[in-house]
Amino acid sequence: MQVDDRLKRLIIDNRMPQALLLAGGAESGALMKGLRLARALLCEKQDGEVCENCSGCHMTRTWAHPDLIFSLPVYKKNSNDHPITDDWMNQWREMLEDTPSPKLEDWMARINSENQQLTIYVSESDRLQQKLQLHATMGGRRVVFIWLPERLMEQAANKLLKIIEEPPKGTHFILVSDEPEKVLGTIQSRCQRIDVPQGKKTNNSEDERYFFSLFVELMRLAYMRKIKDLKAWSEEVSRMGRERQGQMLSYFQFLLRENFIYNLNRPEMVSLSKEEDEFSKKFARFINEKNVIPIMEETELAQRDIVQNVNARMVFFDYALKIIILMIQ
Repeated sequence: MQVDDRLKRLIIDNRMPQALLLAGGAESGALMKGLRLARALLCEKQDGEVCENCSGCHMTRTWAHPDLIFSLPVYKKNSNDHPITDDWMNQWREMLEDTPSPKLEDWMARINSENQQLTIYVSESDRLQQKLQLHATMGGRRVVFIWLPERLMEQAANKLLKIIEEPPKGTHFILVSDEPEKVLGTIQSRCQRIDVPQGKKTNNSEDERYFFSLFVELMRLAYMRKIKDLKAWSEEVSRMGRERQGQMLSYFQFLLRENFIYNLNRPEMVSLSKEEDEFSKKFARFINEKNVIPIMEETELAQRDIVQNVNARMVFFDYALKIIILMIQ
């Protein structure tokens, strides 16, 4: 059964879980599926569709339904700031109106985050708990929509565990994740998970093209063991904001997975652009059973260090040196 049909049946059969995790990548369309599900839950017809005519549909059309509560990753403007989603709701609604299938980079541009690390803070958990102490405004269902729960601070996530497990009557949580493997296990265990297949890539964003060039350069220099040039590479990468550094490392993980699969001679399983595919024809043989897991682990470790504000220049130079060793396995 297709994901859309499965979500529709949850409403029709009155089997909508109290907490649902839609797990898919940025290209999967999980965000839009989650938003449509939220609208269908608040539609008065309750047939799994959006009728567009009832009062609930009129209010969700502009994402202004009082019983639709969004929780989004944001950033601190200063060290004393306690940001919450309400501070950015105008930008969020505008983005949903203007952008057919918004992604994290669209949100970053909309709120002028300047590559700062976007997070769901403890102050946001406090806000949700306060809102859910009140009765639903319209007297029917209420939906809490958490976008990118993998960006919940651990303390913030822990504050939400009980209310996700035992929400007020008529309240449903919809969590939409681009990186479900990073969602805390305690959150995942309280949700029914539905995986949304990743869409086939059709083109690369400007950032992805830049990340691709950095990946190619890293692997070429590591293969040739050009330590001095790798140091210059790490210095260039360290000048990017931490948000983009994290995105770059996620993209590196994608390319590493695809190149390992490339060796299996199963083209239907590979999702690469034309430029990436041309590169992989020669490069894929260097990613094999002996080194794919260690390289992925080092990439994930570098990503974790960046999130934890470890010195970026040191992180990326150390990462580049480890790639030299792993490439020869």
